[in-house]
Amino acid sequence: MNKLILVAKAVSELSKDTTKVGAIVISKEGLVIGVGVNGYPPGYDDLDTSYKHDKVIHAEVNALINSRASRGEVESLYVYGLPPCKDCMKYIAAFLVKEVHFCVNTDIASAQDWYVSHNTHKVLHHNIRFIEHENN
Repeated sequence: MNKLILVAKAVSELSKDTTKVGAIVISKEGLVIGVGVNGYPPGYDDLDTSYKHDKVIHAEVNALINSRASRGEVESLYVYGLPPCKDCMKYIAAFLVKEVHFCVNTDIASAQDWYVSHNTHKVLHHNIRFIEHENN
């Protein structure tokens, strides 16, 4: 498995969300400049899942926010857990990310359904290169 995907996998373990997804942002200079996990914004109870789907911010968006990068400063994004959804793709495109590397965690119960229904890496490409890594 790619070393940066392994970093995203390690980051995913920091998520308090039951769907552990991690993402890292890589600058044009090849440096890790942001990390993010699935999680609530500040002020919410991490253990209360009754509003999970309405409130959770996805790892990709959190990583981009945490990077404090400007448009065009991000070279690539590495995501472990699930591929980016359509909403995350909008943020990824807005940051002018060139490549998205992702690896599906087949231990997530919904991974296969998500992969099929959110096949955004083949639909909403926004001129972004997608590289899928095997989970081995």
